Amino acid sequence: MEYLPNDCFDVILDKGLFDTFLCSDTNNTDIHTYILEMLRILKSNGKLIIISHGSLESGRIEFVKNTLINSESEWEHEVEHKQICKLDI
Repeated sequence: MEYLPNDCFDVILDKGLFDTFLCSDTNNTDIHTYILEMLRILKSNGKLIIISHGSLESGRIEFVKNTLINSESEWEHEVEHKQICKLDI
């Protein structure tokens, strides 16, 4: 996504792309590259919201945390998990 400038989005909403990367044979590399690219195009106070089908126990959040720990980003990152319960209709 080199065509997008650095620091251009306040919010990025991912609903499914993160889970798609998890299905690939190269998921560690794919997710690492994806998160770093999102950090590049997010403003320093921006938010990346990932909506995932997986539970906290699935380990998905660890992919994000590991990438952030190893990133060279100049700003602090906070990872927060919120579970949204399915409504019975």
